[in-house]
Amino acid sequence: MRERGQGFVRASAVAACAVCAGGLLVAGPGGWAAVAFGAAVGFAVQAGAFWLLAVNLFPAQPLLVYGLGMAGRMLAAAAVAFLAVPGLGLPAAPVLFSLVSVFFVTALLEPVYLFPASSSKS
Repeated sequence: MRERGQGFVRASAVAACAVCAGGLLVAGPGGWAAVAFGAAVGFAVQAGAFWLLAVNLFPAQPLLVYGLGMAGRMLAAAAVAFLAVPGLGLPAAPVLFSLVSVFFVTALLEPVYLFPASSSKS
């Protein structure tokens, strides 16, 4: 499971960089810090949660990992929206758009690493 965890972290980093690059093109100079912050938080939450849950705590229970990951993403998005954005004075739209975009893309990648294709016997 460690190899799949490392693969997921690499894929999540690529996804976060892609979201950040796309967001920087759209947000303009005023929103760059907000986009980068949202993408970085999204990557940190995803990579950390996957490593903690799938690699260390529940490697044999992928559905539990996926469910806990979904709950963690919702809590992280709420915490960023209600605590980090007002506390840091960042514009909400670029932060939350990049955060949720990273969460969306990596949530689509998660099953590939949680449920690897089983070898079929012919």
